[in-house]
Amino acid sequence: MRIIRTPILFILRVLKRRAIVSSILNCSPKHWREAFLWAFSNVVGSFMPIWGAFFLLRLHHTPFLWVDFARHGEFGIYSAAFLAPAIYQILKSIRRDKFPLKTGSVLLALFGILMAAFIYAGTNPQFAPNAAVQSGTVDEAYLMRISGTLLLLAFTFSFLVTLMDAVASEPDLGYADKVNQVLLQAEVTVDQPAAVSDIADVAPPETGSVPSDANLREQFNADRAAGEDIDG
Repeated sequence: MRIIRTPILFILRVLKRRAIVSSILNCSPKHWREAFLWAFSNVVGSFMPIWGAFFLLRLHHTPFLWVDFARHGEFGIYSAAFLAPAIYQILKSIRRDKFPLKTGSVLLALFGILMAAFIYAGTNPQFAPNAAVQSGTVDEAYLMRISGTLLLLAFTFSFLVTLMDAVASEPDLGYADKVNQVLLQAEVTVDQPAAVSDIADVAPPETGSVPSDANLREQFNADRAAGEDIDG
C-alpha cells in the first residue's frame, strides 16, 4: 500500500509546487471561457482562407488536400502569426508575481518562430535556390508532418499564454482557495490514511445509547472527588 501512496503523494506535491500546473488548476470557469473564446475566434478567423478554399474546392468538385496549404510554407506563416503575439503577452505580464511564464517560454517561442522561418524559406523557390525545390521534389509528407506539428504546438502555446494571462489579470481567489483546500486534503489523506480511520473510531461503541442526566451527574461528582483527593 505504501508503494501506491508514494507516487500519488509525489504527484500531489508537484501539482502544488509547479507554477504553471498550479495556475492551470486555479483557472475558474470564467478563465476557461475566455481562453476558449480566443481559440474559437482564431480558428474561425485566422484560418478563414483555408475554410474558404475548402468551400470553393468542394463547390467545383475538386478534392481538398491539406498538403496544398503546406507546400509553400503556409503553415509556417500561421505558426509565426500565433507565436509573435504570445511573446508580446508574456513580455507584458512577465513582471507579475502570479504570472508563471518567464524568460524560458519566450526563448521557446523564438525557437518556434525560427523553425517557421526555416520551413517557409526552405519551401519557397524564391528563397531556396536548390534543385529539389525548383523541380518540386520536396518530401511533402514529411513537410506536412513537421509544419502541421509546429502549427499545432504554436496554437496550443498561444492558448496556454492566453489562459495564464487571464488568470494573472483577474485571479479568482475564492476558486483558488477551494482548489488548494482540495489538494491539501488529498495530500493529508494519502500521507496519513490512519487519520481517517481514527476519526471513524470516535463513534460510541453502542449505537443509540445516550447517557442520562443521572449518569452525567455521577461522572461529574466522581471527577470532582478525584480532583479534591489530588489537591489534599
